[in-house]
Amino acid sequence: MKSRRKFDWRYTASTLKGGGRIIAICVFVLQSMSSDAQVIWHSQPVKPGQTVLIYGDELADAQVIGGRLSDGPAGMPGEDKGAVPRVKSRPLIIVQARKRALKAILPDEAPGVYALMV
Repeated sequence: MKSRRKFDWRYTASTLKGGGRIIAICVFVLQSMSSDAQVIWHSQPVKPGQTVLIYGDELADAQVIGGRLSDGPAGMPGEDKGAVPRVKSRPLIIVQARKRALKAILPDEAPGVYALMV
């Protein structure tokens, strides 16, 4: 036979009050610790000489470096164990920078695949 316990709203409300404080403190600490720029989305396709739109967080003061990847065979996923490809990179011209969005112009080089680092 199941026991029926009486639900006490006062205990639940006082427990949630204390828990809410702890959660708020944790969120504040995590938010204050993450001051690096984060990219969530970017516009594509973008041709050389065109503007790329980048959405994310903390982008107002971010530097954007980019360049064209060298042509070669694509290979298989996991073949290079996550190695970052070599790129002749240079700082890109930033047209407009806001906290959550950034516009930068790709270098006017040959069409291909470009890598951007924010």
